[in-house]
Amino acid sequence: MPASVTPKSAWRAAGDLANPAAAVDGDLQTAAVGRPDYTGRFLTIDLGKPCLFQMVVLEHGAAEMDFARSVEAAVSTDGRSFQPVYVGIGTRRVTILLLPSPTLARHLRVRAVRAADRPWSLAEIYVQ
Repeated sequence: MPASVTPKSAWRAAGDLANPAAAVDGDLQTAAVGRPDYTGRFLTIDLGKPCLFQMVVLEHGAAEMDFARSVEAAVSTDGRSFQPVYVGIGTRRVTILLLPSPTLARHLRVRAVRAADRPWSLAEIYVQ
């Protein structure tokens, strides 16, 4: 059983947000962005290998009000079949998704379940 999450340098981000790699580049001045009407849009992170985690933190960066009204976290071991594990409410500056139990997965997908009035900004994603 893995003891920790891989370093961000091993992560790869993709999805249907503009500039997905910005959400895992370690720079709060850059961001992956979902433009207006982004309900259903997602960002998928390949953690490089299976990792055990229970919390996902979405930092919105300088655009602290650019959060989705609700966000889903889904996980996968193969990158094709995703299982939803949590839906939480988006919050100003930082959205914290505390999963109900420790989860083993290689791939993490965050998806906007319900958009807000502003674009969705993901400056950095943290997995613990």
